[in-house]
Amino acid sequence: MYVHVDSINSNKFRKLISKCCNRLTKKTLVSLISAINSNSMGSKTVLEFSNNIKKLKIEFEKNNKNNTIYIDSGGYSIITGDVRFSSTKRAIECYNKFIANEESSFDRVFSLDIPYWGNHQDSKHLSMLNLEKYNTISTEYLIDSISNNKQLAEKLHFVWHFKLKSQFHVWRNIFKSHGISSVTAKYAIGGLVGLRERFQTANGRILDFSPFTSMAVKCLAEHLSGPLCSQQFCLHFLGINHPVDRIQIALIDLVFGEFCGRYGYPKPELTYDTINYTISAMNNSRSLKICSYENGALTNHNSFVKVPSNIIRKVYVTDEEYEVYKNESQRFINNEKYNIIDFLSPLNVYSEKSKDAFFADSMKQLEIHSEILMRIDSNIFYDHVIRKINNLFLTLCNTMSDSFKPSLTTNCVELFLGVRHLLNGDMNNIDARVEKTIGTLRLPDPFI
Repeated sequence: MYVHVDSINSNKFRKLISKCCNRLTKKTLVSLISAINSNSMGSKTVLEFSNNIKKLKIEFEKNNKNNTIYIDSGGYSIITGDVRFSSTKRAIECYNKFIANEESSFDRVFSLDIPYWGNHQDSKHLSMLNLEKYNTISTEYLIDSISNNKQLAEKLHFVWHFKLKSQFHVWRNIFKSHGISSVTAKYAIGGLVGLRERFQTANGRILDFSPFTSMAVKCLAEHLSGPLCSQQFCLHFLGINHPVDRIQIALIDLVFGEFCGRYGYPKPELTYDTINYTISAMNNSRSLKICSYENGALTNHNSFVKVPSNIIRKVYVTDEEYEVYKNESQRFINNEKYNIIDFLSPLNVYSEKSKDAFFADSMKQLEIHSEILMRIDSNIFYDHVIRKINNLFLTLCNTMSDSFKPSLTTNCVELFLGVRHLLNGDMNNIDARVEKTIGTLRLPDPFI
């Protein structure tokens, strides 16, 4: 399920667009970055962000009573170098000040992960010692905050990093030494933003599989072997938008759901976020193609102005919202400059959610998830899955290139192998699958 990425805005029309997107998703992620990425970060910036989040929550509740507000830790500002190495401890303190004091203003929160210091002047600090030291400090502050507020534990997603050997080993050590499986039943997989581009730069070829598969199996295995296994397992994928990855998430959702159901565990909740849908709607507003999925049929509309009015009114519900859409659409027809550049963001969110529903239904109909749980012989499974993926592409022809077939096959096989170890409770081989993924990625590791 898609979680919409938004920001705090005071602009009237930007607020209107946010409401449209929130109505469609009922799940919104806002980053704490504005509170921790400045030299003046501290109580004042945290308070300002807290007040803005409270206002946003009130506004969204006018749209939907069942909203879920996610808070991103803002750690991305450390990765980009906006927060220097010397300010890491202060960023940790600001993050914990917010989650400890403002727990009632959000529904989910991601742990503050520090996978890398991105400022080039901080390159001398890129060591395994610092990586483990500061992520341990962050985790200890977090556990201390939770010990004083048990409700916070129910909202926490612990973020795992895995794409570098150093990161995987550090996060695995922290997870084990701090007993995270007894703290939360909610996890997230980080380090996925821009990973496909990084892989292509490092290896000179396109990434042909979804690298998070083995790590997803690892998260479920850790949860089921922990004391909170009777609680619902939740897994969030941070920064996903590629169709192959979204199909894989749909398949993982089906496999995990059936697996947990067999053993009497609650059905897991899998979610992902991306800012891509908003950005692509702005950057490609004059050539944006829209999909709709109704009554089991996926329809492609070559232009947003060709989308039927009944769908438009599902997206732009109030008269004020619809008026914005009509006015900007007329500017498109007249080849005039837009006044509100992101007016198509809600429609693109609708389109991508339609694709997700189509992906999920397609995978369910093919019953690949049942094959993954039923088959023992990998060769027999491979033969069956190849045939089913060929059938899948008969329905995906207008949504995805045939060149993605090998990726989907590789993804299915990786999930099949991971689930074999999950069925056997073999954590060592589950870890080995993650290590194999890291070896395949072959990304430069500055910490080793």
